[in-house]
Amino acid sequence: MPGIKCVIVGRQSWREAIRTAPWMPAKLGRLECRKEFAYAREWNGKFYATKQVRPIFVEEAGEIVSLQSRTYAVRFPWGL
Repeated sequence: MPGIKCVIVGRQSWREAIRTAPWMPAKLGRLECRKEFAYAREWNGKFYATKQVRPIFVEEAGEIVSLQSRTYAVRFPWGL
């Protein structure tokens, strides 16, 4: 099972995830989407190949209101 850690997400990754990833229902009438990006960096002493951005948001009057955004760095056990 890959190791997953939280990392800081930039606005560009968040926007791209909302614009290009499929939206899914989330709890409490909210929406969410997920998109993976190449990360290929060391963070907190370990190398991570991928980061996954997961914005949680609502759409109101034609605007996206971000309630939360989670980002995970994924470390594969085989060392990618």
